[in-house]
Amino acid sequence: MKRIAVLLLMVPLLFCSAQAQAQAQAPEIITQHLPDAMVGVYYNARIKADGDAPLYFTVAYAASERNDFPRALKLSEAGVLSGIPEHPGTLVFTVRATNNKGSGDRVMKLRVLPFDESQLSAGGLDSRVIGLGFDPIAGVSNGPNGGRVAMHGDKAYFLDPKGYLYEAVAPFKKAALVYKAREYAWLDTTGDMMYYYHRYLSQRAPAPANPDATKAPDGYVIRIASDPIGKKGRATLLDLRRKDVADLAVTDKIALYIQEGLMYRVELAGGSAVALRAYHQGRELTPDHALPFNGYAYFRDKKDAKLYRMALDGQVATQLTQVKAEAFTLAEKDGETLLYFADAKRQVHVVAASGGEAKEVSGIRAGALNADKEYVYFTNAGDKYKVCRFATGTDKAETLADTAAGSVYVFDDHIAFEARKGKTLYILPKAGGEKPVKLGK
Repeated sequence: MKRIAVLLLMVPLLFCSAQAQAQAQAPEIITQHLPDAMVGVYYNARIKADGDAPLYFTVAYAASERNDFPRALKLSEAGVLSGIPEHPGTLVFTVRATNNKGSGDRVMKLRVLPFDESQLSAGGLDSRVIGLGFDPIAGVSNGPNGGRVAMHGDKAYFLDPKGYLYEAVAPFKKAALVYKAREYAWLDTTGDMMYYYHRYLSQRAPAPANPDATKAPDGYVIRIASDPIGKKGRATLLDLRRKDVADLAVTDKIALYIQEGLMYRVELAGGSAVALRAYHQGRELTPDHALPFNGYAYFRDKKDAKLYRMALDGQVATQLTQVKAEAFTLAEKDGETLLYFADAKRQVHVVAASGGEAKEVSGIRAGALNADKEYVYFTNAGDKYKVCRFATGTDKAETLADTAAGSVYVFDDHIAFEARKGKTLYILPKAGGEKPVKLGK
């Protein structure tokens, strides 16, 4: 009886062992069909497999099998197939999934279609992203000017050359350090909130067990922070992990920024960043300066230095200029949005924000541009880069400051600028009659 009982006890154990062995299996790729790709358009698809983790994916090369896997695409270890196809046709290749139990292969086919702009999204439909079309024009180009100054009421917030954040209240004779931390960049505000890049201590390294050992470095991330102006409670809107970011600008819905030649948007309500890939005539564009306004991103392409615009939820870009642009801003005239830009010789032109024939603004040459509801502000390349302005729709300039400036920031009642040589910042009222005040300690 004891022997029978032992055997009976072993039956479930053997069953569990057999079941465990059945569960511990080599991978089987379950993805059977890949979505179509398009020449010149970024492709991203995940290949999935059943099997014990961890799973690793590779392209399997065998002399006896067809393999068309192109250099323009890559397959990550996690099974993500990505890249920009260069030629149309049907690609055939073998994908292998591997774990510690073995491997499984599947022949995959990827159809690459010719470029067809009509199949891309024009955008302009997602109100959570594009808003309602009532963005303020004043200071819309603060981001492309470097983002070192922002204002809220009569308070100016500015960054010193070391990246510390300061606050100065009109008449701006004194400034106070806002936070002891440093490495802030690209300030912008909307409502009662300020946004900026910040190098943030995310994880402090533990002390080494051996007192003589070298301590491991602390962990830092680059983040976009949201900060209630005048209150404590700044929070991380988005962790970026990398430092090569630029042109942070916000609307009432999203923050727009550039990282490694790509525009990204993130909703101010929170969430993940979305890459804005812009295409024009079969080519993906590489933005190096951008600003958001009334549902569109206006940007310069790094390759040809021309200006384009694209809906903040779209893919198709419209070319706005035929010549290279060194600086640009949006402005308004009688309810119409205009694009002012300086060409390679610093000559200023104006064109409708939707595109068309550009007209030269006679006698105006600019190094930097910005605007509000009435004026275009610029650093005058024709007169020692003094800070000047002219009324939209005219070409009659007036000088506001004799200091040579490299950038100009525009707010409701004040303008600020950075000296052309060095990092010194100045501020003065739009109304005039006062000398610029140096922003500093």
